[in-house]
Order: sequence, then C-alpha cells, then structure tokens
Amino acid sequence: MKTRRVVFLIPTLVTLFLAACDSGGGGGGGTLGGLPGAGGTPGAAGGTPVQKCEAFLTAACNKLIACGQAPDVATCVAGLRQSIPCEKAVAVGQTYDACMAAVPGISCPVGDNSLPAACSMVVSIGQ
Repeated sequence: MKTRRVVFLIPTLVTLFLAACDSGGGGGGGTLGGLPGAGGTPGAAGGTPVQKCEAFLTAACNKLIACGQAPDVATCVAGLRQSIPCEKAVAVGQTYDACMAAVPGISCPVGDNSLPAACSMVVSIGQ
C-alpha cells in the first residue's frame, strides 16, 4: 500500500483554514507537502491513526481559537478536513505524543516559525 507522509505545520493549517473560510471551500485532496512514508505505527496506543489525526486537528484548532485565529472548533476542523483527509490516515509517527503535548504551548499568534519539532511529520495518509 502506498502512503504519503503528511507534514503537519501549524502555520500551514492556518493558511489552509483561512483559505477555506475566505473562499467558502477549497483544498484539493490531502497534500500538506506529501513526502514518502517511512516508519510510523499503525494503530499505536491511544487510538487509531484516523482518531489521532482528528485529535491533532482539534488540538490545532483549539490553539488557533485561543489565539483568535479561528472562530470555533467545528468550523475550524471542517475547514481543515477539506485539505487533510484524516479518514485516510494509516499510521502515526513516533513523535505524535510529543507533538500533541507541544501544540498548546505554541505562542500566539501562530505563525511561520511556530512548528514544534515533534510535529514535523506525525501522520501518514494513504492514497
């Protein structure tokens, strides 16, 4: 099975979310900078890759809301799902838990240099 590694960049999420809000939709598949898949753990402890991907979107949206960069979780997550197909998540990287722990500590406003190192590659999306 071919997979592509999704690079979860909080600034990219902001851009994708704002583009979805501004245009009433958008995105085009699940590419946030797809890279060849390498490693990752299917169904690692704490939920399936799909559940973990959804949890990441929610955590990112909670941070964006706290920073005044998104209106509410439902709208934010719906906007991000247009570009991040969590239903196709097949594995999570070893730094997933560290990434999730680091997201709340990102300084506001979320910007270009906000990405915690642990979040550089955390979910593999199947094709």
